[in-house]
Amino acid sequence: MAVRLLELFEHVEDDDAAHMLAITGAGSAFCIGLDDAVDPRLVESLAVLSKPTVAIINGDAFDEGLELAMAADIRVAISSARFAITQIKRGTMPHFGATQRLPRLIGAANAIRLM
Repeated sequence: MAVRLLELFEHVEDDDAAHMLAITGAGSAFCIGLDDAVDPRLVESLAVLSKPTVAIINGDAFDEGLELAMAADIRVAISSARFAITQIKRGTMPHFGATQRLPRLIGAANAIRLM
């Protein structure tokens, strides 16, 4: 999935007919994390896309999935969506930008509580 997303981001960036990008999850979750081998450029590629981006959060967004959603320009979520950053519980730090993006989006106190 990560490779396909990177290809999609590049395609949208280069396609003059594409005016924006919307991403959502398949099934009942937006994204509950990514494999450790996923290229960290994935999230940054979404963040630097020159066209508007929307994350349609159709369910849970955890860890790297939440980091991916935060890289979009706009995020919309269903009312039952849950959000969590749990990498610290696993002994690692968020590595796709959550420590910078989350406080900017929800404030430092809320970001610390969520992490």
